[in-house]
Amino acid sequence: MVNAGQINLVYHPMNFLDQDSTDQYSTRASGAILYVASNDPNTEHLMNFVSNLYSEDYQPSEGPDYKATGNDKIKAQALKAGVPEAVIDKAFDGQYNKWLTAVYNYTVSRPELQNQSGQNKGSMSTPAVTINGTLIDQTEISQLRLPQQQALLKSLGLKESQVGQKGVLPKIGSAGAPESLQ
Repeated sequence: MVNAGQINLVYHPMNFLDQDSTDQYSTRASGAILYVASNDPNTEHLMNFVSNLYSEDYQPSEGPDYKATGNDKIKAQALKAGVPEAVIDKAFDGQYNKWLTAVYNYTVSRPELQNQSGQNKGSMSTPAVTINGTLIDQTEISQLRLPQQQALLKSLGLKESQVGQKGVLPKIGSAGAPESLQ
């Protein structure tokens, strides 16, 4: 969708899950994402790296089931995505730690990113997906039992067969807001 010009994708890495790990995994992984974004001009590498970090066969468990995940394991996901070794080798020096803390403090307080319904009403949860600044309600997605990809496409007014087709643009609502999931 990015390559076809159907969406502009903006990542906002955050470190809010450090309390659910024993080794600041969230800060280290987010810092590596930021370093790659700043130092590898190939955006495909970045998108693949982020995807690898969230893949079912890699993403560490959160909370009491968390197992220490060293920088070498994060690095392996970057290399698998095509990130040059010379780039990822420099990604773990903590240069983005203060920035990540500031972003976290700012982001969780933004009312437009807070859930409007459900058990998380009034707080932010992930994934926080917005279309033209309007939050896609994760509670509604859960209640409708929609897979994330299907919910996103429905919000954009696109069919699966239209994904990645140049010239086929989203049919978002007249106010630029997401289409209804109902």
